[in-house]
Amino acid sequence: MSRTEGGAIAAGRRPPAPEGLNSQWYQAAAGGILHVQSCADCGHRQHPPRYFCGACASAELVFQPVSSDNGTLYTWSVIHRSAEPGWSELVPYAIGVIQLAGGVRLVGYVDGIRLEDLRPGMPVTVRPLPQQDGAVVLIIRTAEASAR
Repeated sequence: MSRTEGGAIAAGRRPPAPEGLNSQWYQAAAGGILHVQSCADCGHRQHPPRYFCGACASAELVFQPVSSDNGTLYTWSVIHRSAEPGWSELVPYAIGVIQLAGGVRLVGYVDGIRLEDLRPGMPVTVRPLPQQDGAVVLIIRTAEASAR
């Protein structure tokens, strides 16, 4: 069973706050569909959100939905002592970096994968999990687990 069954991260676990430019990303992801910034001038996609394109420096950026079904695990970190009290009951847990097709990398909570089974390049998916306070937590799972 996954640690996020039922839809939300348990109360007291604070995801990042939706503020500034990030609030646009949270609004786009609140519907459960992953979005990243795309440059209207050169087509470059990027995350986290920025005010200028990382490839051509254009300010013409829009949020567009992307497929979150075909990523690979780029790297991860195992948390043995959480700075956030609400997350401490989950230790040890992993925060992973997933690379989507096209090169965009995202950071999320690794759910339903045993820590000893994590491997660079393993196929994974990432899903935005909207929270009651307007924030969104990205949940990384194996492709097989997401299909169930």
